[in-house]
Amino acid sequence: MIGVQNQARSLNIVLGLATPRPHLAKVLRLTGLDHSFPMYGISSPGRDMARVGCGHAATR
Repeated sequence: MIGVQNQARSLNIVLGLATPRPHLAKVLRLTGLDHSFPMYGISSPGRDMARVGCGHAATR
């Protein structure tokens, strides 16, 4: 996932996770990777989860 994220960033593409399962969201939070991958469709304190349509897909 990190490699794909790095490639996406080099192409100015935002790679996010849509409604990750609770255990995956927890692992990402514990490892600090939640700051590297925007997560949509979950409630997380201190984060704005109302964002939709980010990245290249929204411009098509």
